[in-house]
Amino acid sequence: MSAPLSCSRKIRLERLKRFSNAQLDYLKRLYDGTPIDKKYLAGEIDLHVHFAMRGMWCATYRARKAAKARVATSKSVCSETSPNVSELPVFIHVRKVAKNLSPIASIIRLERLEVCNMRGIEALAPDILCPRPELIFRVYDRKLRELLSLSGIVFKDFKDEVIESATKVVTNLANQDSDTHGREREILSCGLECVRRVRIEITENGILLFAKRREKPMPQISKVFVCPDYSFEAGIERVRGHAIIPK
Repeated sequence: MSAPLSCSRKIRLERLKRFSNAQLDYLKRLYDGTPIDKKYLAGEIDLHVHFAMRGMWCATYRARKAAKARVATSKSVCSETSPNVSELPVFIHVRKVAKNLSPIASIIRLERLEVCNMRGIEALAPDILCPRPELIFRVYDRKLRELLSLSGIVFKDFKDEVIESATKVVTNLANQDSDTHGREREILSCGLECVRRVRIEITENGILLFAKRREKPMPQISKVFVCPDYSFEAGIERVRGHAIIPK
């Protein structure tokens, strides 16, 4: 007869199972075979455009309906907030075969690349403009493990004890440069102007970028890719939810 599992080991095994399920769900969303245009219209994917403009930036494009739904339901489980973020309404054009372009109301979220959850793709695929799904999954997996570790989820072996922790919030920092935010807003405004120069068309199996006007060059783009919408929040909720309560 096998010895009964300790309560802490049960928690660990349950969380490992949930983590594996979260990984599998993400892979299914990456490889489900649904055309890109349909997934974007349904709000299932975000479009990331990383570019250089007085530093590195991420412009995340999201269908407007999906953006509104996210604001209404998000619990900010693991979001990395920053004052250096700006949003702008735009139109993304969806091209249908044998049909005219359909403009889709969208939202651009512009933020410093170091704030973007998918920033790891730059180091993983430095010379690739359009990373493959397997590279996107590796970035997601690494980031999710990092966030779960910060949330007190431990994946290594441990003895019979329950480990609890909480995220430390640092406040009341001295404002050494009162003009910093003003300059950052000015740079954000310039960044939004840069991305507005880019015309984006989404097809069934690809993304097309064009300069809207020849006299205004496009920004220097390093990455263009799509990934499932708000995957980190969903992953953390899945692993942390319905915890086993010790008896």
